[in-house]
Order: sequence, then C-alpha cells, then structure tokens
Amino acid sequence: MIYITNGVMHDGYGSRMQRAISAMGLVEYLKNDLKLEVEYIHTPLSYIWDGEDYNKGYLTRKGISEYPYNDITIDGYLHRCKLWDDKLNFKGKTINDFYLKNHELKYGYNELMLDIKNNNADNKLYVIKTLHKEYDTRKIDINIIKKYREEIVSKFSFNDNVKDNKNVKSVAIHVRAKDALNPKNIKHRYLDYPYYSDIINKYKNNDKYDLKIYTQKLGFESDKYAGCNIIYDDIENDYDTFFNLIFSDYLIVGKSSFSYTAALLNNNTVIYHNNGHVKMSHWITKEELLNYEW
Repeated sequence: MIYITNGVMHDGYGSRMQRAISAMGLVEYLKNDLKLEVEYIHTPLSYIWDGEDYNKGYLTRKGISEYPYNDITIDGYLHRCKLWDDKLNFKGKTINDFYLKNHELKYGYNELMLDIKNNNADNKLYVIKTLHKEYDTRKIDINIIKKYREEIVSKFSFNDNVKDNKNVKSVAIHVRAKDALNPKNIKHRYLDYPYYSDIINKYKNNDKYDLKIYTQKLGFESDKYAGCNIIYDDIENDYDTFFNLIFSDYLIVGKSSFSYTAALLNNNTVIYHNNGHVKMSHWITKEELLNYEW
C-alpha cells in the first residue's frame, strides 16, 4: 500500500483546503485510473508536525486587525484550525491514527512518482504539501477533482441543504477585500468593482435569483455594493461561507484560494477570472454568463 497525506502549511484556510483536495484528487486518480494500491491519510489543519514553524503563520498576519476574527496569535490561529477540523469532520483515516514509526516518510510529488516508476513506493507515507505547480502546468489534470468529486465530498461533513424554494437559484459572489497579507500584492489579489457590477446588475433585482456577496469586512468598499445582500466574515464563520460557496448554483470566484478551492468542488455553474491557477473544463467566463441564460 502507498500512503499519501496533504501535510500542513501555515497559511489561509482556503489554501490549506486546496492542498487537501488536490492530494485527495491525486489519490483517487492513482487508485482508480492507474489501479495502484493507494490510501489517503488526512492531516487535520490543527495537526503540528515536528519542526513545523507556526511563527511564520503568525508573523504574516501580525498587525492585520480582525484576521481572522481577531485570532492573530499562534494559539488563535491553531484554535480556528481546530474549529475547521471539527466542522469538516473528516470521515477516514487521519495522521493521528497512523503510526508513523512503521513507515518511511517521503516528501513531494516528484519523489512519489519516481518511486512508483521504480516499484519502490510500498509502505511509505508521502507528505505532499502542495500540488499547485503540478495542476497549473497540467502535469496532473485538474479535472480529476471533478471526476472524483463525490468521493472527495463524501469524506467531509459538507452541508448540501435542500432549498426551501427550488425555483430560486443561489448566486454567490466572493469578493476578496483589500486585505492582501503583503500590501504589494493587493493588485494581484483584488478584483475591483467593475468586474462584479455587470453580474450584480443582472441578478440583484430578479426574484428568480438569491444573490449574496461574501467578503471580508476589513477593506471592503461597501458603498459600491449598496442594496446588495452582503455576508461579512464577522457575521458568518468562514467554514460556513466555504460550504455555501461549494453548493451555490452560480459561484463567481474571486482572486482568492478560498473561493477557487470551493469552485473545485462546486458541481454547478462557476464563473472564473484567471487568478493564476488553472481552470476546470466546465468553468465559464463572466462574458459567457452575461450572454446566456443558464
């Protein structure tokens, strides 16, 4: 048996979920397409590996008030990780159930694939902290996550609630406010209002659609979105927002790993503006959304 875990990184929760989902997609591909004996071992967000320096996660957020919910200490950061773990309620084997001393630890996608090629991967645990480059360069097809979506989703306690009114379509717009961890990255991480305004104008006053804007309160230019239903991060937990994005009928992705990762598991209509990561084959552009009735 080959064992693969997502490892941990001390960054935002969207990025951390992206790492887990990416690893799970790879495992399903190796297991089902390549017929290998592979098992995914989940590393919870709150798990601390030996030598993991959580000071890095703390220092990148130091000085940013209300990020997240005033938990800007190391303990606060790990506290929210635990809240995410409890909400996700992973159904499967985690690193806490895995006896590390019985298995050789290896690191990274390239080492995994080399060992598979050389028939030398059995009984090893591969800690793969990131697969961004492999998916973005199409070394791994991002669409395997869609192919195995149900297997991935079934491992978590996501809430796909039945709507009271099935005739009303949910439109979720994720706006990353000007809260970039590094101020120099603001232009890279932020989509300005004109990108969203056409979508808002089309759906806001149509009773067939329930339009909600999900955003961070800090730095959000609320005057531009007057009259919209705005869900701020201080009134709804980030993991609840994450679930709502996953199951929205229309998801407008912001320049953020948070909504990008939700989009990977959204089985409906996803509107994507290139944020540096590769798109899935069924995602559409804003122009396609505006030109057609879906």
